[in-house]
Amino acid sequence: MRMLSAMLAAIAVTASIGETVSAAEPHNWNWMSEYVDLRKQAMLERAVGVENAAAIRGGPTARIVGGTTAKPDANPFQVGLLTKNERDNFYAQYCGGTLYKPNVVVTAAHCSDFVKKWQVQVLTGTRRLDGSGTRRDVSRIIIHPKWNPDTFDSDVAVWILTSRAKGIESAKLARPPTELKSGQTLATGWGYTESTPAFPVSLHQVIVPLQPRSDCNDADSYRGAVTINMICAGLDAGGKDTCQGDSGGPLTARRGNQGGVGAYDILTGITSWGIGCADREKFGVYTRVANFAGWIDQQVERYAGSQ
Repeated sequence: MRMLSAMLAAIAVTASIGETVSAAEPHNWNWMSEYVDLRKQAMLERAVGVENAAAIRGGPTARIVGGTTAKPDANPFQVGLLTKNERDNFYAQYCGGTLYKPNVVVTAAHCSDFVKKWQVQVLTGTRRLDGSGTRRDVSRIIIHPKWNPDTFDSDVAVWILTSRAKGIESAKLARPPTELKSGQTLATGWGYTESTPAFPVSLHQVIVPLQPRSDCNDADSYRGAVTINMICAGLDAGGKDTCQGDSGGPLTARRGNQGGVGAYDILTGITSWGIGCADREKFGVYTRVANFAGWIDQQVERYAGSQ
């Protein structure tokens, strides 16, 4: 979406009747989702202190807040990371990801470093966790060598699929020196909503502006925890953000850079962490993709080129 009861930062959601499942309804326990939440909580407490982390309403979560049901053209490359032994996609989904090549997914290291390839699948070609789409097996999970689970620095991983997702638009990577420095970005995910005690079946979206790293690191926000390998997005007043279940998913920009024209198809951030969901001065924090584009391409060339 943020750490414990949910996950990351920057997507809002207004769910309609029939589009959500009540959190009170019985459901299978997804240990992968809970593990992601717990480790984000621990990281946040290390970064800003236990008292400051606990003082935030709702704690560290990762749901989409202040957004809407995703439009058909909003991040069509969004995928879901699934617990393989849970056959219901709704309960199996625990993180998001981005289809970069037909057989390559870019996601967060914190969604990847504790699972084996045979424990997970990737859901492609759907906007709903209703049984539609295609589950694909994973042949390799590659974690960035400088990934730091204590600080969430270098929070990026590449998954190689055993089959190619044909006919689905792939994302482009933000690259220096043309990386977006300001302007609007689009975040999507299946993280649960904050407005109601329910989890969305349909993909949701929110548009949020990027924020200067200096603002994210001041005393009212993250106190220096946002590294050069991270970017922030959200509103000073709060109200829009990502949340639990959104971790690993895409934050995208348009080709026009400073709010120009075109589709939001430039993968600029990977949903990583943050305090609460859409709280004042607590922006969503994302992996800065431009810093890792070269490394991602190296993994594609080494492991996916012949598939």
